[in-house]
Formats: sequence, structure tokens, C-alpha cells
Amino acid sequence: ALMSNLHLDDEEFDDKHISDILLEKSSGNPLYLTYLIEEIKHLPQISLDVFNSLPYYSYNLKEYYSYLLAKQNLNNDVPFALSAVSFSLTKQELKEITELGVYVDETLDLLKPVLKQNTSSKGYIIYHESFRRFILEELKSNEVVEKRIFRPVINWFDKLDFYCYPKAYRYYLQVLTDGGYYEKVLEFISKDFIKKCVCSGHPWDIIKNNYYFFSRACVESKDVEKVIILNEINKTLTGTEDSFDEAFLYYIDALGYKNGYETVSEYLLFESKPTLTKRSARTMRFAVTATPRDTLSFWSKEKILS
Repeated sequence: ALMSNLHLDDEEFDDKHISDILLEKSSGNPLYLTYLIEEIKHLPQISLDVFNSLPYYSYNLKEYYSYLLAKQNLNNDVPFALSAVSFSLTKQELKEITELGVYVDETLDLLKPVLKQNTSSKGYIIYHESFRRFILEELKSNEVVEKRIFRPVINWFDKLDFYCYPKAYRYYLQVLTDGGYYEKVLEFISKDFIKKCVCSGHPWDIIKNNYYFFSRACVESKDVEKVIILNEINKTLTGTEDSFDEAFLYYIDALGYKNGYETVSEYLLFESKPTLTKRSARTMRFAVTATPRDTLSFWSKEKILS
């Protein structure tokens, strides 16, 4: 059934079906069986030698991951970059991070069995956490992990505008926190943080999510001055959310006039997925329907209802 779901025909080699060979190789482990099927179905030609070259199941799939990373023409900088993040990276973003150009395409093809592709954003993410753990354990030294895993991604984020690039705003603080770069997280704590976020068009829930990373950094660094500023940020977040919701439609309309209506589209959708909860979306739709046409701009009313 798994082979059928993954579109691989159960052909026969030397009186043995592919399904029997793969079951023997995987020892029935569902994850490894999935990897092997993905590995086989992307090959231009299947032979018995191919099956013989595949490693047998091992604890934590260590043998298979070693086999995968040892493939000719596979550049480790690509899986290393993907190991630093828990979100998808597009092919172009990986090229910017690794500076490998067309070699990124080749490496992604070789890594297909252990990657999952986000069809809406065309981004790539590690399929199973065990592959990320394997890479981190293989590097062992914290200094090497910092240099080979986190540093290239952080350097890439540093070149982006934190408030204007949605992926940077959503994930940069998370990457810094995961890597233990608390001092860099603290650099973003300022008295006008919420003002910058709202003017740049970031959803309230994402602003609160970044507040969590600020809190974690303050606890780890014990920076009293930043704690005081963070306390004021918290007061604003907890004390004005209802007011923000009440004025949300007018905020969206003003955001479109100020930053262009593409910004509004990015506010309502991130990587083709809605950013609002179902409840918020229903409330907004009801409010828009009840609002006189001349109160909101024609563009915003038409687009929100579409």
C-alpha cells in the first residue's frame, strides 16, 4: 500500500519483488521504508546492484544518513542550512545562504528522500527530525555546529530587513534562540518595537510570538535594562489587543494606503496560508459586509471578501 501511495510499481528482480527487497532492507521500519521507496523511484534506472548498495536498517538510521551524505556531488552546506531551521527554505534562499549556485539544485535532488517540499511556497524542509539530530551529533563540537550550521543562516538573515521581510520577522529570533545567540535577540528590544511591527504590517499573534523569544533572551542574559523595556512591551501587548481588533479593518485599509496593497495580501496570507484564525476571519468578514462601501476603500472591501 505504501509503494502504491508513493507511486512505485512492485517490479520483479531475480525472482524477488521490489516490495520484498525493501522490506528486508528496512526491517519493516516505516520511516526507512518510506526513504527507500523515495530513493528508488527517483532513479533513472533500477537494478539489483542499486538495491545491494542500499544499507540495511540501523538504529536511528545512522547507516542510511551516512550513505546519503557521502553521495558524490552532494554538498553538505545544503543539509547543514536546513538543519539550522524548522521552517522551509526555497531553492533561491538556499543559494543565497550557501552561495553554491546551481550546485544547490543537484544536492536537493540527491536529498529528495529525506526532504519535504512545501508546494505553496516551493520551499524545502527536513522530513523527519532524526536526520537533523544525526547531522548535529556528527558535528559534535559546539564550535563546529555554530560555524557550519547556524552561522551561514544567521549571516543571511542579517542581510535582510527584519521588519520588511516576512520570513525574517517570523523566524530570525527563533533561529537566534535555538543557536543560543541571546545577545543578538536583545538587540531587537526597543521602546518602539510594537510601533515598528504594526507599521510594517505584522499580525498581532506573530508580534506576541516574538515577545516570547525576547523573554527567553532576557532570562538567559539577565539584562535588567532590557527587562524593563520588555515589561513595557508586555503592557502594550496585553492592554491594547482588543482595541487593535476593533480597529482592525481601518488598520488594514491604512496599511494598504501606506505600504501598498501587496503588503495587505502578505498580512492576510503567508506562503499561501491564511494568517488569521477562523474566528478572526469570520469576525472580519462580518464587519466588512456590514461596513458601508464608502467607509473603506473599494480595493480593501473587494479583496477581503474575495
